[in-house]
Amino acid sequence: MKKIFITFALLISFSVFSYAFDLFGSNDDDEKVETTFDKNPGQNISTERFGDWTVICDRATNQCNSSISLVNEDKLEVLSVRVIPTSNNEVVFIIKSPLGVKIRHGIQIIITNKLFQIPYDTCDVGGCVSSIKSSKEILTLLRKEDIATFRFHNSRNVKVDIPISLKGFSKALRKIL
Repeated sequence: MKKIFITFALLISFSVFSYAFDLFGSNDDDEKVETTFDKNPGQNISTERFGDWTVICDRATNQCNSSISLVNEDKLEVLSVRVIPTSNNEVVFIIKSPLGVKIRHGIQIIITNKLFQIPYDTCDVGGCVSSIKSSKEILTLLRKEDIATFRFHNSRNVKVDIPISLKGFSKALRKIL
């Protein structure tokens, strides 16, 4: 089951990675918590935990990405953030919100009372996706803080704020760059 999950996560990660390339052509004192390698010779996948962030790497292609996901008490994903490096050592953030969000509002990232507005790119059966090529300002703020708040509006136009832990973010970022 673990191999299926890791393989599925990698497939999703690298499909999002391809999607990001189509679009765009510290608070980290914790050590790595876990490292695993798929023993199947056809798949050389590693997974590492840095605080609350996970890094998945395909060692055969030397491609990695970092992510964090929040689930509710029913184990349904509420929000996920994936960080994907580009060829010029920048990163793209891919944010997946649940279905039922107000599209026109997009999603907002709030870091240290600074607000970044990101439109939605698309919605599918898995949720609604936003993407943004990160600026130095965003990365600097994310590296300094413990929490970033992601805001969307639900179908009743009510603001929903979701705090995302940044514990481990800087180390995960260093690993993927």
